Amino acid sequence: MQEATKEVRVSIDHPQEDERVTTPSYSFRIKAPLNAEHVDVSIDGSAWARCRYASGYWWHDWSGYGPGPHEAVARIRPFDSRGFILRTRRFTVELASAPEERPVRRAATLHTTIVPNSPGALAKVLAALAEEKLQVSCLLAVNVGDAAVIHFIAGPGELARPELAERLLRAGIKTIAREVLALSLAKSPCQLGSLAKTLADGNIGVRCLFGAASSDALRVIVAVDRVEAALGYLASAKL
Repeated sequence: MQEATKEVRVSIDHPQEDERVTTPSYSFRIKAPLNAEHVDVSIDGSAWARCRYASGYWWHDWSGYGPGPHEAVARIRPFDSRGFILRTRRFTVELASAPEERPVRRAATLHTTIVPNSPGALAKVLAALAEEKLQVSCLLAVNVGDAAVIHFIAGPGELARPELAERLLRAGIKTIAREVLALSLAKSPCQLGSLAKTLADGNIGVRCLFGAASSDALRVIVAVDRVEAALGYLASAKL
């Protein structure tokens, strides 16, 4: 271990030595002298990460880690810019096993309506849904020339399709309904490309695709022209 060039009274308050971390995210707390210009942390030999200062301490927010033993080293830089290395802090991550999530499953029905591309068009559709007390669990609106294409999933606890279609018509909304698939993908730049290639290899057309990233995964909704075939291809694919 590299020795400090000067004695500096600092400490890693959390995690403590041999502490067991059981949460999927964790904040390191480091105490440093008042003249510390900044504090860096390296975990398991990774690149130095700059800490943030708040409430008299330096903090590093950590997530995306795996179970097992880990080591952290903190570095402070006083105003004279000479680096100081602290002792290695050893701790263990013990995460509870999360229930296995199916990588692909049938989701709800995606409804698509086309309205004039004018100010307030989306507001009128949402107001009509609200009048029928239909919540929207997923929404995508795209302008195409003089038209606005609005895709939405009514939820939670989607109604049976005939009843929902009747209520949408009563609200003045004519829609095309498609069954969609929900996927949970690892956060990686190549995952969406792999998904598109898998569907293309199966000669499956994509009608609509959108999603959002969470802290640990990419949640995707996809409408295809052959649902059963897509289920088979995606279930066997390594995405």
